Amino acid sequence: MKPYALAAGEGRAYEWHDVAFIMKAAGPETEGALALWELTTRPGEEPHIHTHDDVHEIFYVLSGSMTVRCGDQKFRITEGGFIFLPRDIPHGYTIDSEEVRMLGLSLPSSFGDNIEATGTPLTPR
Repeated sequence: MKPYALAAGEGRAYEWHDVAFIMKAAGPETEGALALWELTTRPGEEPHIHTHDDVHEIFYVLSGSMTVRCGDQKFRITEGGFIFLPRDIPHGYTIDSEEVRMLGLSLPSSFGDNIEATGTPLTPR
């Protein structure tokens, strides 16, 4: 493993479930420890309630607002807000603003690795 850096907008871009993800780091760069991606999503593009049995997820909202459901709890996350979603607990979110730009992190990297394996590569702009 070695250090590396990306500038704003850089990363490997994929369309996955109709949303564009910019992968900043995944298994190859982190020896499977984590995956980090950036995405912008809008109302109607939200995932259904789902459960990961192998990864924890973290979201950090860069702009916009969303309501996250994790188990029986709901959290409103706005710009600068953060949420940790433990594995094995059903979760999902709804977008409350015109769009949300956020960073997503999975521990370990398998969720991000799956985006890269099953997503459609996008040509950088």
